[in-house]
Amino acid sequence: MIINCNSKLLDLSTPKIMGIINLSTDSFYAEGSSHSLKDTLTKVEKHIMDGAEIIDIGAASSRPGSIPKSAKDELKILKPAIKEIRQNFPEILLSIDSYHPEVFEDLMEFEINIVNDISAFENEGLLQWLSTSNCAYVLMHKKGSTQNMQNNPSYTNIKLELISFFKTKLRALKSYGVQDIIIDPGYGFGKTLDNNYEILQGLEVFKILDCPILTGISRKSMIYKLLDCDSKEALNGTSALHMIALTKGSKLLRVHDALQASQCIKLYSKLQEF
Repeated sequence: MIINCNSKLLDLSTPKIMGIINLSTDSFYAEGSSHSLKDTLTKVEKHIMDGAEIIDIGAASSRPGSIPKSAKDELKILKPAIKEIRQNFPEILLSIDSYHPEVFEDLMEFEINIVNDISAFENEGLLQWLSTSNCAYVLMHKKGSTQNMQNNPSYTNIKLELISFFKTKLRALKSYGVQDIIIDPGYGFGKTLDNNYEILQGLEVFKILDCPILTGISRKSMIYKLLDCDSKEALNGTSALHMIALTKGSKLLRVHDALQASQCIKLYSKLQEF
């Protein structure tokens, strides 16, 4: 399973790590945020040394209740950071966590590789832009907006509803010529705690979509609320669920802690030898 990421190939025959760089000051996990270029570069270097092959960088929080940023405001934060990252780590795959086509267009001078869009191209202009780019695309499921998505979300059959959603969106993407697509069930985006665990328990059903699956559960409330702790204490729970996700077919782990995720993948890979 090889994904073309703007002319850089990502081989997903073994799972890979996407290290999170959060430039927002409004994150659910404050320790994961970067507040200076020096801090950002230090975090990127640590992610890479700890096994990340992709750096996913965003400037706007998407936690429940967060206020969206304009493309202009995102670029004001993102552009200096992306420039420094690309100069210092020219070979790393860069994923941009945004849903504004103007953001991706402006950052293409830095050879970005992956579009990580939580909106599933609510802005149809993004579809048009994707059709002319060579970037891979992360298609995520979200029910509602960031302001209201956790206001009593409900499903009749969550796995069937997500599969139907992905099939519809995949048809639209492919009609625009977009072929290199990764799917993300969107843990915590319009889901109850039980919804999240039902998705994870049945994750292998999404293989029917014939796209690599990304798991983004790192230190999320589905872990720390169940364990009666906070995001700072949720690393052990994150690692436990990462191993479950790997056994059920996830090919990408989006994480705050690349070392522990890398250890999970190493242990998982050893088990596959027998």
